[in-house]
Amino acid sequence: MDKPTERMLDRLCDRLAGLLANDPDWQETASQIEGLLDSVDLQVSVLKTSPREFARSLLEANPRMTVLAERAIKFKADPDQFSDPMTLIENLTPSNQHNG
Repeated sequence: MDKPTERMLDRLCDRLAGLLANDPDWQETASQIEGLLDSVDLQVSVLKTSPREFARSLLEANPRMTVLAERAIKFKADPDQFSDPMTLIENLTPSNQHNG
């Protein structure tokens, strides 16, 4: 993995963890994110012990998630612009037509 992709994954992980930490129903939101990824054939194995662990296990421990970082770079997405965890992931999934 190249450095820009690695840095973007770190930024996405930090942002997702922060958004989930502020979500009182973060585990439900995490399940919805898993469902979204399953629907686009990006099945992942994650931990749900905390928002940080979920984000880390989703984005940094799953090699398949580099596609999200690559799309964020391609479309010049700023993870900090997203205020909702589902929207963050949804806008970077390969099936999303809003990004081009």
